[in-house]
Parts: sequence; structure tokens; C-alpha cells
Amino acid sequence: MVRRAQSQSAPVPSRPSTPTGDDVDEGPYFDSVDELQQHGINVQDILKLKSASINTVSGVNMTTRRQMLKIKGMSEAKVEKIKEAAHKILVAYALPLAYIQLRLRPGLLFRYRS
Repeated sequence: MVRRAQSQSAPVPSRPSTPTGDDVDEGPYFDSVDELQQHGINVQDILKLKSASINTVSGVNMTTRRQMLKIKGMSEAKVEKIKEAAHKILVAYALPLAYIQLRLRPGLLFRYRS
């Protein structure tokens, strides 16, 4: 009979501790649903979105109108206004990114000599 040696596994390292105050960015995340308030969306409507676990502008964009209408207190007009504001925010961030990507195409940045 052949016995296998028991593997001596090293203890699993614990997860790193949460960052201290100096390492944490105190500013709001740019994609926060709170940014909708700057585009004319009522604070109560933003709180309704958060209660439905829609916490980002991208989340608003990905949520269907039908799902948003199921949130208590949301009318078709409110949903349409929220969707339009979210689209404006996302387009405002997408255009500069698209410009940067065009500028960083490999053919534009380096010249290949043979």
C-alpha cells in the first residue's frame, strides 16, 4: 500500500485591511445616481431609484423603462426624464473617451520604419 504524504498547505493570507483615511478618495464616484440631480431630477426620485438598488447612472441606463415603472411613485413622464438625463451624462463622458481612443490608435502614435 502506498501512502500519500499529507500536503502541508500554508495558511491562507487574510484579505488586506480597508484603506485608511489617507488612501480613500472622499469625492463621489462620477457615475453616481446623485449626479442626476444636477440635470433636473428631484431628490425624492433619486431616493426611489436607490431604494430599488439602482445606484449608478449606468444602472439607470441599463434598467428598462418597464422595470422602472414598477418602482412605486414612478410615472412614465418621470421615467422618461430620468432616462434622458442619464443618457446626457453618459454621452458627456463617452465623447471625450472616444476622442482619446481615436488619438491613441497605434498608427497615429508610432511610425514604423522598415
